[in-house]
Amino acid sequence: MCSTRTKRATLLTILILIAHFSASAQDRAGEASVSQQESPFGRIEVPDTEEQRRFVEEHSFKNPSFRLKQTQTSNADAMQVVQGSKQVRLIYLVPADKSARPDYTNAIANAISNLQNFYRNQMGAGYTFSLHSPVVEVYQTPHNAAFYSTGANSRAGGFYENVLADGFALTGGGFNDPNNRWIFYIDADLICGQYTGGTSGIALLPANDLRGLTSQPTVPICPSDHSSVLSVNRWIGGLGHELGHALNLPHPPGCDSGACTGGQFAYNSLMYIGYSIYPNTYLLDENKPTLMATGFFKVLSLDLSGQYELSGTIKSSDNVPLAGATVTLSETQDSAVSDSNGSFRFSRLPAGHDFTVSAGLPGYRFSPQAVLFNNLDRNESVNFIGTPQASLVQISTGTYQVGEADGHVGVVVTRTDTSTAASVDYTTLDAAGLAACNSNNGAASSRCDYATSVGTLRFALGEGSKTIFVPLVNDAYTEGAENFAVSLTNPSGAALGPISTASITINDDDAGSNQNPIDQTPFFIRQHYIDFLGREPDPSAQAWQDILNNCAPGDSRCDRIEVSAGFFRSEEFQSRGYFIYRFYSAVGKIPRYAEFMPDFAKVSGYLSAQQLEQNKISFVNEFMKRADFQTKYGSLVDPTEYVDALLKTLGIASHPSRTSWIDGLSNGSMTRAQVLRGIVETAEVYAKSYNEAFVIMQYFGYLGRDADISYLSWIQTMNTTGGNYRVMIDGFLNSVEYRQKFGP
Repeated sequence: MCSTRTKRATLLTILILIAHFSASAQDRAGEASVSQQESPFGRIEVPDTEEQRRFVEEHSFKNPSFRLKQTQTSNADAMQVVQGSKQVRLIYLVPADKSARPDYTNAIANAISNLQNFYRNQMGAGYTFSLHSPVVEVYQTPHNAAFYSTGANSRAGGFYENVLADGFALTGGGFNDPNNRWIFYIDADLICGQYTGGTSGIALLPANDLRGLTSQPTVPICPSDHSSVLSVNRWIGGLGHELGHALNLPHPPGCDSGACTGGQFAYNSLMYIGYSIYPNTYLLDENKPTLMATGFFKVLSLDLSGQYELSGTIKSSDNVPLAGATVTLSETQDSAVSDSNGSFRFSRLPAGHDFTVSAGLPGYRFSPQAVLFNNLDRNESVNFIGTPQASLVQISTGTYQVGEADGHVGVVVTRTDTSTAASVDYTTLDAAGLAACNSNNGAASSRCDYATSVGTLRFALGEGSKTIFVPLVNDAYTEGAENFAVSLTNPSGAALGPISTASITINDDDAGSNQNPIDQTPFFIRQHYIDFLGREPDPSAQAWQDILNNCAPGDSRCDRIEVSAGFFRSEEFQSRGYFIYRFYSAVGKIPRYAEFMPDFAKVSGYLSAQQLEQNKISFVNEFMKRADFQTKYGSLVDPTEYVDALLKTLGIASHPSRTSWIDGLSNGSMTRAQVLRGIVETAEVYAKSYNEAFVIMQYFGYLGRDADISYLSWIQTMNTTGGNYRVMIDGFLNSVEYRQKFGP
């Protein structure tokens, strides 16, 4: 991890007098391991804490689940460019309330180019790091600038973690990426006490670094800071320092304790205070083997006067030359057309430049999609193989604006070829977590602003578009604009087009209201449809409203408690939500809110009996592939062991159908999925899990969160009262927590 400590006041004074730069203010030895750096740096570098280690581990390519998720993100959202591995990637993140600035993009590119030469000179023999193409990648984030540093994120690690969370989601990056070192710049300011810096293959630099690279005054971050303009070199040096951390370089030994082992020479090196006097600094000799060991350094051409050629062929998958294909050099926009032999050629290309070559021909998809040649220093060739292009399925536009009172947002999904059937999965993406429903942080919450929506769009022959309807909740809070996303995955019969994720902005319509909408009967009924049935109301909702409107005061047969209970006890919930719940019982666990709701959404909504059954079959097959199921039953090949293990987990010692299930598996007349579903849907399992599910669903439906420890008391109450639910529902329905989801 990157941290800084004490340096003596005399040395600091000398350095300032010589270099006219602000440097790092250091704590005294024995104090906190992280120091507050003075203006204009104005930030604390990444501390080595248990909290930070946990954040790194969760977002590291060493974590198999994170690595898989990031690989899928990269494959789905970006054209795959075949290029040399081990590259430095510069990411310029633009908050939702700002626009990308070309001067920032150019300044970042100039800074890293300058550092590429610095590292080459320091390493010797022409060794330096490679850069990605394009050198600076620009991404618009889903949140406003203030989101990253204020509100719920105002704690010390909030800025660092929330910027990187969005950056990783947009780029497919992460800590300890074996092929990339990621440098993130964001046009957003941290607040005093927050930190940035570099560690584990990642570096993060905030808006002051962008200002510094473009010769603007810095913005004071802490009360002791002052606005100033420093040499651009100081900010290039800062980038070089953090890049060093991303490339595994530590601070010199002893410097963080106030006495550098290497004395003044180590003290003035790039990896300590030398960034402030860049380029009059250096790498230490012990830094160089560390850098070489990363694999990110190679010999790049020093002869920039040469000219080279890029050539190749375009052929079909059956090895037939494809004439008329357009081949493009992305950096120059030069193009060539393949001849009758499928050949193409670019000549007189300057040495030392990066060139991305891609091929295109209507009706074909090419592999590779593109090839990047870094720092061209010889004649190169590439061959493209074209296969007939599959139909593309994508969201019609990348952004949607919707009013809070509009009821729902319709996300349109289209495809380019309607000659065959196709399907694609969709899901809403929630970045709000358990933030309070009145939070004004730019993140829409699936607990209180919109309904989790997950499912599969199935396109029939000739059908070119479908619409995903996501219900919205019109609460009474003044929250400003809030954002969430809808994403497409897992296409069948088509390929994902370039717009596979859409950002949805919900524009607030409240000016501050003291009336909680949950007290209104139409809102109350609609919210129950959303929370317990996962869909918008149908005409039968009027019947529920009539029951409440015509209920005499004090009549417990028709009051809000009874109506609310009716949704859980309805056939629709029992055959869908409770159906899903019992599969979690089959692996011996109570589901978490975040995992249950997407599963519930798969069988919710307006589905025909055939569609519902198809969705249930798909769910069971997918559920059996999960780690929970595989850990418990994956190794049980013997039919008897498998059936008995399921019965034991579900708390059923024996069952009249036990032998038929075992025989069905033994003779091949039943699959393991059919046996699992058969057991889960027995009357015994239905009765055994009922009270538990009733209680847990109160937490999910009313509060939108996991159960706390008091769920055990509620289950005991249900068990001892013969399933009398009124006291429990009254406790949830009229709780302050439930009411505060919608208003004061």
